[in-house]
Amino acid sequence: MDAGGLLTIDHFQPQNKDCDDSLENLLYCCFHCNQYKLDYWPGTPDATQLWHPQREPLDRNFLLLDDGVLHALTLTGVFTAAWLRLKRRSRPSRHIQLFLIVG
Repeated sequence: MDAGGLLTIDHFQPQNKDCDDSLENLLYCCFHCNQYKLDYWPGTPDATQLWHPQREPLDRNFLLLDDGVLHALTLTGVFTAAWLRLKRRSRPSRHIQLFLIVG
């Protein structure tokens, strides 16, 4: 799978937010997604969450079009695409497909 760059391992819940190193909390992601995510973690229970590919199916939050365009279907999808700047990059679908394969 072409992720468009170097793969990194990211803590979904950041290390500085009382996370652990369990497999449930670790995701492969491209270097850029990891840099854009930084240590984001919602400050309150009602704050918008980033999409977690191991816990929610892709089609609940995104529609992946045949031409590679990523269309957000929910607030979580919109927030994730904006926070990770997926719409600003070429072929954002390859990042989402990577989450599905190795996430």
